[in-house]
Amino acid sequence: GSPSSSSSSNSSSVVAWSRLENKLRDRRIIRDRKFRYPWPGVAHCTGKEAAKRSDGKYTKMSDVLYEYMLNLMPVSQELSEVSEYTRTIPAGHMQSSPEQIKLFALLIKVLGAKRAIEVGVFTGYSALGIAQALPEDGILYALERDEKILEVAKAFWIKAGVSHKIRAIQGDAVEEMKAIVAEEEEGSFDFAFIDANKRAQLSYYEQCLSLVRRGGIIVID
Repeated sequence: GSPSSSSSSNSSSVVAWSRLENKLRDRRIIRDRKFRYPWPGVAHCTGKEAAKRSDGKYTKMSDVLYEYMLNLMPVSQELSEVSEYTRTIPAGHMQSSPEQIKLFALLIKVLGAKRAIEVGVFTGYSALGIAQALPEDGILYALERDEKILEVAKAFWIKAGVSHKIRAIQGDAVEEMKAIVAEEEEGSFDFAFIDANKRAQLSYYEQCLSLVRRGGIIVID
């Protein structure tokens, strides 16, 4: 529906996305005028649900085909443990899907990425997948506001043996991103994943434009 008929939260999200869309189009990143914020439903449709959609945006597939796709590149035992834990807690649906993490790993390998940044860690599932894909001398800056959930993520990273590749940063991501921009050289990161406060995504994106090198990748969920 129109912003006037949506909830105030939905309206804010649509306005924020419109601003981001205009920024992207100004930079010639988006050229298709039909590109629109995926609202309603699509923004909350991931993994198997997305695979079953028949609206033309996704490839429709059966449960068997979806499981076959996942089994082509099975996730690590460490990632499976994080996933199993996350499903047992409130808001567990916010976890990234396994195929998304596999895509990140592929992109990181193709880029030859060594430095990455993630905004919004939650239980550490996607951060763990990114860290596993990075080379031994790689580094991931992982930003999370919630101190308690960040400690949960750290425990999984330690158990998986990748904590030395992750710099955990606890605090408000907008302010922490500003600090990173101030201390790091422009274009010093290869890959960024933004999956946090949707109302602040434009700010995160603008800061990532300074941090991620030309030819790098910024992924926004």
